[in-house]
Amino acid sequence: GSGKTEALIYRALNLILCKDVKPENILLCTFTEKAAEQLKARLKLYLFKCGRDDIDLSKMSVGTIHSICNSILQDHINHIPNLHRNYEVLEELTQTLFLYENFDEIFGDPIEDRYLSSWRSLWYTIEHATLYFNKITEECVDVDRLKKDKNIFVRLLADAYIRYRNKLDETNRIDFSFQQRHVLDLLKNDK
Repeated sequence: GSGKTEALIYRALNLILCKDVKPENILLCTFTEKAAEQLKARLKLYLFKCGRDDIDLSKMSVGTIHSICNSILQDHINHIPNLHRNYEVLEELTQTLFLYENFDEIFGDPIEDRYLSSWRSLWYTIEHATLYFNKITEECVDVDRLKKDKNIFVRLLADAYIRYRNKLDETNRIDFSFQQRHVLDLLKNDK
């Protein structure tokens, strides 16, 4: 309701009509696939109204950040260590279930009835560890530095994160955070 989609449309129109940017060189991200389809349809409509329905938008990248990242990963799968074709992307629910199914292996035994020396409940541990794991991945946190931290919780969290990452690799899965991280790594390496 704040005009984000409209701003994206006008920006894309400006690039196409005034700056001669080809649609295949434009990437538009939205929050849902439905919004992506609506965005592309409205862009076509505005081009039609401008008398430029000859412009082909079929090669323009429009989608959610996750669908666009997935497309990039599929195209460059051979450049991504520990990820193979037909990998599975864990959404929020499947990530939670993955952690539940591999709980003992990832989190280990509780210390004095607390997982990672802090949390008592299995589900509370999964919920909060997920937030930390995603943040570590998204913010490119140096896990080796975490392993040397003075705080035992931080060290245990780092160890659990490494076991989580290894289990993802072992089962050819990635979560949304790793999906974005792999694309960032590809962009940094210019592959």
